[in-house]
Amino acid sequence: MCTYNLKLDDQLVAEAENVLGNTGAEFQLWLEQQVEALLREQVNRKQRHIRVRKSSLTDEQLAEILSQYAPLTDSDFPDLSKSDYDNYVRSNSGRIAKGLEKWL
Repeated sequence: MCTYNLKLDDQLVAEAENVLGNTGAEFQLWLEQQVEALLREQVNRKQRHIRVRKSSLTDEQLAEILSQYAPLTDSDFPDLSKSDYDNYVRSNSGRIAKGLEKWL
């Protein structure tokens, strides 16, 4: 077991003891359990996130897969009229593309 010194507001601790019906050592034990549970949850969340990211393709693997397809040219994209472009800008202005917010 590791021991850490935490600073807590005296008034907050007194209010918590009153609400929880705990005093002294009981409150300290309860607080230790809460902090430990919070840390376990955070560590598990990070480990799940890391596992998900490790299963993705590397740049080299992705380049190999994409090399099987013909490169895009300007003819692959339809012409966009000024009014269509203006409507697109107006409807998407100030919005972040789906999935992009996690990288910002």
